Amino acid sequence: MKYCSRCKQTKPADEFFKCKARPDGLNGICKECDKEKERIRRQSHPERYAAMHLKRDRVKLAARTLVRSKISQGELKREPCERCGSTNVHAHHDDYSKPLQVRWLCPTHHAEVHREARQ
Repeated sequence: MKYCSRCKQTKPADEFFKCKARPDGLNGICKECDKEKERIRRQSHPERYAAMHLKRDRVKLAARTLVRSKISQGELKREPCERCGSTNVHAHHDDYSKPLQVRWLCPTHHAEVHREARQ
């Protein structure tokens, strides 16, 4: 049995999602409350979640995942921002079909590039 911190009820352990980070290996809130919390989050940010199911966004996700993987493997190295030289950089894809062709931009210039692309 485990206590849900959200609904304040004690429920069987199988009514909680697993969570390796917690000492008992179970999430602090029950599955029912967790699903409700996620439903509310999705309703409050529809623009963020609506795009998750589009095909082009799966291509974007695959490109981003590949870049992160190559960075962690040491096969791709972060470079300074191409506009200002800052070392706090994001990988920017001009073409997601070429996932390893990235431009390194600081957050400010990355946002600027996206604003320019929308115009």
